Amino acid sequence: MNDTNAVTTLQNSTNGRFSLLASSLGAAIRLLDRVAPRRAEELATDLFLTPRRIPRPKREEAWLLDAASFGMVTSKGNRIEVRVWGEGEKGTVLLLHGWEGRASQMGAMALDLVEAGYRVVAPDFPAHGLSLGSRTNIVEASWVVSDVARRVGPLEAIVAHSFGCAAASVAIGRGVDVARAVFIAPAHDFTFYSETFSAALGLPKTMARRIQRVTERRIGVTWESLQPDALTRDRAVPLLVIHDEIDREIPLEQGAKVASVWPGATLMKTRGLGHTRILRDPSVARAARAFVDAASAESAAIAV
Repeated sequence: MNDTNAVTTLQNSTNGRFSLLASSLGAAIRLLDRVAPRRAEELATDLFLTPRRIPRPKREEAWLLDAASFGMVTSKGNRIEVRVWGEGEKGTVLLLHGWEGRASQMGAMALDLVEAGYRVVAPDFPAHGLSLGSRTNIVEASWVVSDVARRVGPLEAIVAHSFGCAAASVAIGRGVDVARAVFIAPAHDFTFYSETFSAALGLPKTMARRIQRVTERRIGVTWESLQPDALTRDRAVPLLVIHDEIDREIPLEQGAKVASVWPGATLMKTRGLGHTRILRDPSVARAARAFVDAASAESAAIAV
């Protein structure tokens, strides 16, 4: 299997086939690593940066009935699909999905915020949903946040999930103007991503660091410089972190660490909602809305 076919196979796989494919691809990379280590780590990094496009379930199709297409937005050469819910007399909230997710995945939360009087804007990151491309990375995703915010702002809040939290924190550190942020199931240490990926493919532990080095070379920055505690030293954006105690994809301690290093952040724990069901839980939506409403109230007070 050549490099391009390996990436395409993983991208087009379904959840049910992922374990078998991961095992096969992992074996191929381990074999390649014996004879061509540089090529092996480049291939592993290509796979690492290639999200699968998972079909939308029916519930998301229903949520999209109330959304309008903002049209394609260009962000650093990437063509990005953006969805909009509501008109927003109380302001605009930007919703950001996670890795291998899509804007429609945030639909339940979008409808709750619209009911509360907000306009909700949600992009598909590059290589996700209806956006173009086959690979992406944290820097590209952060530019999407910045570029969409510039088009639709000012922002009352950013509500992000998983990988979207990382993109949001980089954009906020870069200076995106937002009153408040809600991070759902964020990761603090980006090394966690490459370690989890390497383990899923059965690769040696050293490959995680090699993937990190190749990724850093490609994006032009170190992962350490992109972590929340490196980005938020001079930013006083109030943050609510919501994380489930039995999240099997990103452990609670990752979200707790984000809350501990972000000045003035609050941590809310849930139980039994996992990594994605948390996005459509009514109690989580209410907590996020209440936190966003505080930003709206502050803006109104300043205007008076």
